[in-house]
Amino acid sequence: MDLDNSPQTILFYNLDGESYANSLQIQWDFQPVKRLDARLAYKFYDTKTDYISGGKELPFTSQHRGFLNLAYATMRKSNGAQWNFDTTLQWVGEQRLPNTSSNPHEFHMPDYGESYFLLNAQISRNFNKVLRLYAGAENLLSYTQHHAIIDAQNPFSNYFDGGMVYAPIMPANFYIGLDIEF
Repeated sequence: MDLDNSPQTILFYNLDGESYANSLQIQWDFQPVKRLDARLAYKFYDTKTDYISGGKELPFTSQHRGFLNLAYATMRKSNGAQWNFDTTLQWVGEQRLPNTSSNPHEFHMPDYGESYFLLNAQISRNFNKVLRLYAGAENLLSYTQHHAIIDAQNPFSNYFDGGMVYAPIMPANFYIGLDIEF
């Protein structure tokens, strides 16, 4: 699938050349204090595909990613009661975006999307072995992509494009829930 030939066209053709995706992940799981689990990770992606226009990184694929998770659980009581706290911070590095240079200037996207952080957190309370209440939030930093839709005001124009989303488009999202096990 070639998104770079023209912003108004998606080309599908057999590959004439090479394509590869290599990844390297480094992960460290540790427990800094009792009942506090931590995970620190880094992932590197090396991707390339030969297109009609030449060899390029795959679009919408961050070459660098980072991850930190902290999870704490209180002692579980005999009836199953327990508190759990979990938070995750993700870093997504810049990503190559498809070429939009043939669009009018006001509808150009940058060559690379910005890097960004995502912060998610959840607290849960097991009251016993059957009932659990939880509350949490996603994208606590409320990072959103600017101008995710090209020419959004004119959905029938030749330049309208809703396929350039590389980051969250919704701000922080809060939720609450109840689990009952039968």
